[in-house]
Order: sequence, then C-alpha cells, then structure tokens
Amino acid sequence: MRMNMKKLLIVLLLIGVGSGSSAVAGTGEFGFSAGINRTSLDYEDTFDVWSLNKRNLFNLTAIFELPIYKNLNIQTGIRYYKIGNDVDLDFSGTPGKQIEQNFKITQNYLALPARIKFSIFNQPTFYVHSGLEIGYLLSASTEVVRSDQSTTEEDIKNTLHKTNLNALIGAGIEFDLSRIIIFMESYYAYGLTDIPKKDEWLFNWQTRELSFIFGFKFRLN
Repeated sequence: MRMNMKKLLIVLLLIGVGSGSSAVAGTGEFGFSAGINRTSLDYEDTFDVWSLNKRNLFNLTAIFELPIYKNLNIQTGIRYYKIGNDVDLDFSGTPGKQIEQNFKITQNYLALPARIKFSIFNQPTFYVHSGLEIGYLLSASTEVVRSDQSTTEEDIKNTLHKTNLNALIGAGIEFDLSRIIIFMESYYAYGLTDIPKKDEWLFNWQTRELSFIFGFKFRLN
C-alpha cells in the first residue's frame, strides 16, 4: 500500500506540473486561501469510556489553477493543514487523584492536491470539484489532561505513517472582480489510509475533515 502511494504521488506531481501543456482554453490562475477545518479521527474501535469530539483547526493553501476544456479546470498547489480529535474520558467511580480526563491528537501535514473543477454558472461562478490529495506528515503529538488539571504532551510522529491519502469533494462560488477573483468554498476530505503504524497503537484510525475556506486568485497573463 505504501509503495502504491509513492507511485500515486508521482502521478499527482505529473498532473499538477504537466497539465500546463493541455491548458488551451485560457490563462492560468494563482492565489491563496485560508480556512477552518472541522476535523475528527475515525477509529475502527474505541473504549466505552471514550466520548469522541470534533476539533476546529485550520488550513492554508497556495493554489495553481489551469483550464483544460471549456468549463473544466485542474487545480493543484500546496496545502498545509492540521487535523485531530478531542476525546473526553469518563472514569466515574474510579478511585485516584490523577485519572486522565481528556486527550487530544494533533497531526500536521503538507499536502499536494489534484482536483478537477467543473463550473456550472457564470457571474457569479458556481462550481463543484473532486480529486485526490496526498499529504506528508510534518509533526504529530498528543496532549493528555488529568483530573488535577496537570497536562502531558508527547511527540508521536514516529508511531504514525508518513503519508495520508484523501479523497476530496466540494463546491464553491467565485466572483470575478476583473483584477482579482474572490472565492468561497467548502469541501470534505475523506482519509483513505490507515494512520498509525502496526502494533504502535491499540486502535487504528483514519482522518475526516470538513473545511470552509476563503481565498483570492490572480490571472497569470
């Protein structure tokens, strides 16, 4: 599976860089976006004392977009995103003064997306998009809070796989202001790969992310 992901990364790079030769319908666009991620980790199993919560984190993206045919564009770029969860632990009736009450897992990635964008209406332009994204793990940590409010942080990067593959689907709206294009969109990123290394954790998990972003683009003339 990991070798297949390396091959997929090469394919995404070729799509992102090589698509320029097919851009015959117009000029390319370059821009930036930022947004909020509503994130969670999807476990294959959990303990009864766990109460799983989502977390609001953030993402930043440098966007490069090229037209390929009429209302079809290809989007690529570099995306930095944080993803994780928040788990409350209920040990009611368990004696002890330092029982763990909460823990958080945070994973930070630098990712390369490749998406196909289809525009439906113009002025303003409504669009939908879908594709794949492969991310490289920059860092990862856990934070544990105990009943006496003491905290412990631990680096867990070496216990997780270095890459994460997402399937992306979303929709948005953009406004052409002549010199600049303003856009807002939302997309869902469904993690397809297992995150922890085998035998490092009791449970396996995958990533889930609902993002709301705002950005701007300039035409490359």
